[in-house]
Amino acid sequence: MDAPTPRELPEAALAAAERVIGLSLCLHDHLGLLIPFLPARRLHHLHAPCAQVKTQRQRACDDCCHHAVLAAAGRFRHGLLKRCHAGVVEWVLPVFCGDSHWLTLYAGPRTAGDGLRFDQDAPQDPTGFWAPLVAAVAPLGRAEAEAVMEVLRQLAARLERWRERDLPRLAAPPAEHWKRNRRAEIAAWIVARHREQVGLEDLAAHLHLGSERARHVLHELFGEGLAELLARERLGTACELLERTDMPVAAVARASGFHSRSHFHDAFQQAHGCAPGAWRRRRRG
Repeated sequence: MDAPTPRELPEAALAAAERVIGLSLCLHDHLGLLIPFLPARRLHHLHAPCAQVKTQRQRACDDCCHHAVLAAAGRFRHGLLKRCHAGVVEWVLPVFCGDSHWLTLYAGPRTAGDGLRFDQDAPQDPTGFWAPLVAAVAPLGRAEAEAVMEVLRQLAARLERWRERDLPRLAAPPAEHWKRNRRAEIAAWIVARHREQVGLEDLAAHLHLGSERARHVLHELFGEGLAELLARERLGTACELLERTDMPVAAVARASGFHSRSHFHDAFQQAHGCAPGAWRRRRRG
């Protein structure tokens, strides 16, 4: 059996851990070190309950899944079990390099089993529109809670070793460092903002550049424009939602960042050769 190359290793390690624990894995890459080596789906929660909740409660999800976790990371270096406001249970493991919190791993979803205690527990709203979808998620037992956290710790050790040993050899020569860092910065911005109606002016303001200079940078680093990059990211999100959730196609279009259902259908047909509903049935068949 061939071992993954250093460039392939981060995604290979995440995919292997995902198969072992039977849960979805994603991460927040706080220093942008892994972004060039991972598919975009790894960088945000797309399992069914979270995808459904985020269509209307994005700010509450950000507060629970990101800001509260960052604030608590230093106290839970060995990992924490959290329950969000929608009742979704996830494992969270902050990964540190010295005092620098460079990565956070997330695994889920589950719901609360009997007698389960949480390190972080948000006020619950059991009457939300997400309740039926969350209720269908398997409950978590204590034995699984401990086993999954240990797998995450082993995964973190693997990624930490890659960061120390392999990443320096994958880095560009000094003269090219700005390109590598700027490319990772733009890729992270697209992942974070692709569900919004953003344009070149928004990206230019983020990069502290003029619009024309930002356009040139995009073509130099990616070989295409912002519209194409956003469309690819939106289609990737749409495919994840179609395969992993039962959201209606119109809701998938909105949640993925398309401004109209017809635009979504045209883009999807061009990329995949069939309509979104047909693609979903084929993937599930």
